[in-house]
Amino acid sequence: MADKSEFRRAFSEMMNEFGPGIYRYALSLTGNEELANDIYQQTFLLLLEKKPKFTHRAQLNVWLMRCARKTAAAERRRADNSRTVSLNDAGEQGEYDAGCAELYDYLSVLKEKYREVTVLFYIEDMSIKDISEILKISTSAVKTRLSRARDMLKKIYEEELS
Repeated sequence: MADKSEFRRAFSEMMNEFGPGIYRYALSLTGNEELANDIYQQTFLLLLEKKPKFTHRAQLNVWLMRCARKTAAAERRRADNSRTVSLNDAGEQGEYDAGCAELYDYLSVLKEKYREVTVLFYIEDMSIKDISEILKISTSAVKTRLSRARDMLKKIYEEELS
């Protein structure tokens, strides 16, 4: 009985630690609360099913983000995304820093490939190396996308101020 309760406690800790980031990432990919919640749940079901073994928790986070990305891509192909929400409407799973509310509005304007690296780097605080593993692109491609995203965001912000 102790093994089950220990497993439940460990799994609950993983959900608490990684869950909000998975949800925010899924929401940034889909713009749909219900779909983001489904992706969140499916990602943790995959964790239960696959039971991957990692030496570092950061590796688990990369694996979870990659699963969320793949699940989001599959769901977007199937789902009717007629009900979208702004990135400010995080729902109950993930909470956004209120001080960054403007950033989320700007992020929704970016193309997905720029929005994705920006969310992972600035909001989820992931390393360029981890992002390259999740997206399966080179570290230089991640840096390029981040640079372009910053330039686009700066331009959008400056136009708004004018």
